[in-house]
Amino acid sequence: MTNSLLRRTCFSITTARFTPLPNTVNTNSNTKSLVVVNNIPSRRRTRRINTFVFPVSASSSNNNNNNNNMMSKNRFTSSSSNDMLNIDNMKKKNARIALVQLTSTSSKEENIENMLAHVDDAILGDKQLEEEKEDEAKKAKVVDIVVLPEMWNCPYGNEFFATFAEEIEVDLGSSVAEKGAGDSMLVSPSPSFEAMRKIAKEKKVVLFGGSIPTRKDGKLYNTCFVFDSDGTLIATHHKLHLFDVDIPDGITFFESKTLTAGNAVTIANTKDFGKFGVGICFDLRFPEYARVCALEGCVGMIYPGAFNTVTGPLHWTLLQRCRAVDNQMFVATCSPSRVEGASYQAHGDSSVYGPFGEKLNDKELEEKPGIVYADLDFTQIEKRRSAMPLNKQRRLSETYELLKKDV
Repeated sequence: MTNSLLRRTCFSITTARFTPLPNTVNTNSNTKSLVVVNNIPSRRRTRRINTFVFPVSASSSNNNNNNNNMMSKNRFTSSSSNDMLNIDNMKKKNARIALVQLTSTSSKEENIENMLAHVDDAILGDKQLEEEKEDEAKKAKVVDIVVLPEMWNCPYGNEFFATFAEEIEVDLGSSVAEKGAGDSMLVSPSPSFEAMRKIAKEKKVVLFGGSIPTRKDGKLYNTCFVFDSDGTLIATHHKLHLFDVDIPDGITFFESKTLTAGNAVTIANTKDFGKFGVGICFDLRFPEYARVCALEGCVGMIYPGAFNTVTGPLHWTLLQRCRAVDNQMFVATCSPSRVEGASYQAHGDSSVYGPFGEKLNDKELEEKPGIVYADLDFTQIEKRRSAMPLNKQRRLSETYELLKKDV
């Protein structure tokens, strides 16, 4: 007779540690390490699972208790659907977001001018549109958050990253208002960084600056800078998961040939709208990343990304909706537009999804350049989590057992 096969999957989560790790990008030097679990089945007996430690790169703009306190162990398995997020502590419970789908050229100067013009259009164009409406309540809606696409200041390709990279050494977390003109923030010239910082301050918007190639200590990174509405740099994210794929009869691309992966989960804590997790493109494929951000109290995930015409049609929308539904939060993605004849063909279709998986775009850009608007009602997060309390129902603290019995 065959012996019964007992398989157990043990779930174990270690309490977060306040441990700075080397080479971690953060805005206040108080990096927090967060342990994410990987469940591994074992035969006949339970064994401890492997754990992955991700440092958390946190915003320095709001040094309040909510920003400084990591969750305890029971936060992962809490019986309350409100443990991860407190809407009442947010200054503003609604925001209008604009996704700026840009076309990149081989000229950095042109790309910067194009970015500035489109951000200006996103804000002025939206104001004009709202002024034409008869509903007085709707007239008050103006853009609060602007998102740029991945690698907006250069063509997407390994052959361009080194040439277009900018070495950026800044006084992290310093307010533009405190620095005056702000030139002293930069140790070395960085026209793309300066353009983003100045437009965020001038237009008084939270700017998720897509990504640009950056250089530090001889290494290249795919980097997203986030600026609050006063021009303060509140978060810096180096792409955590590099785009290394070889799809037969599809696409072959290895970012790792030129770029170095980051090592931190990045959370931008805005002064008015709470926390947002920040990822870049391929980071979208990893549900653990978004989950960590949700557990830290994020209201949404922002992903600048340049999916291609092979994976984009099948996976782009699917992954966005999955991250939104899994964590009952907002997800916004911003793609570059498609450039005919370019070596890399972007999928486009910048989008915003709500905590129930609903698409919130005011229009569909597909592969064309343009601007997408959406309205975010953050109270919807608590409503969805109360109606379907997934956090309360999650059973990570238990041991799941599968038995194969003799027939």
